[in-house]
Amino acid sequence: VYDSTAIGIAIGGYDRRRGSTEDSVIVNNTVVNTDGVELLVQFDTRNNVIANNVIVAGARHVFVENDYRANAGNVLDHNLYFSVDGSSTGTWLWKGVGYEDFDRWSARSGNDRRSTFADPGFVNAAAHDYSVRAGSPAVDAGAFLAASGSTDLTGKPRAQAGGIDLGAIELAAPPPS
Repeated sequence: VYDSTAIGIAIGGYDRRRGSTEDSVIVNNTVVNTDGVELLVQFDTRNNVIANNVIVAGARHVFVENDYRANAGNVLDHNLYFSVDGSSTGTWLWKGVGYEDFDRWSARSGNDRRSTFADPGFVNAAAHDYSVRAGSPAVDAGAFLAASGSTDLTGKPRAQAGGIDLGAIELAAPPPS
């Protein structure tokens, strides 16, 4: 998902009668440069896993937004965050509590303890090529989750060279020497 005008990924609803998300697994996505929030976790979300994603915030730097305290059991981890201008400050909002940078977010929110804030090393973001180069912090950094599937967005095998990459596109393993 890239250059969205409002939201990258959204789950839940906005009140008790309108939408919920329970026991879902949202993995291996690449979300880049949304003109709003990259990840919106709304009302009535329970026991969801959000992992192995690459999330690059747009100019507004709104990484995660969750204004609702009633949510339970949601897990965010093994994600890679960055912003289009490289700044680690921004908005991470969880259960109504705001965190102004990634370090505070991962230390205090209970989320993303095994996640990273770093340049994902896209091959050519200007041309919308969001595959990652060798040496990217996304390479082999993912959790082994059945929901990651056996292939990536391009149809290549998901686990190569001993690990699962973060994001939608797996880096091809080098040929054996």
